[in-house]
Amino acid sequence: MGASGWRKPLFNPHGVRVVTKECRHSPLAAYKDIRGGVGAADHINILGNYEVTLDILRIVSGYGDKISDRFTSNILDYAAKIDI
Repeated sequence: MGASGWRKPLFNPHGVRVVTKECRHSPLAAYKDIRGGVGAADHINILGNYEVTLDILRIVSGYGDKISDRFTSNILDYAAKIDI
């Protein structure tokens, strides 16, 4: 839905801006940081991710328009195959 569904008028009738940003999961070794460090991007540790924290700070300080989409996978190919 984040890749394409929320961008369509059916699911976003008011045209609210949607940004999809994929983060690579790059954890540190467990002996260095049991939570994975600033590069961890799994479900549990995503809020500790450095890039996510920067994006949240941009949004709350009024610079959310500076955030853009970033796809690191081929999710757009899969989304194109779904007819909604």
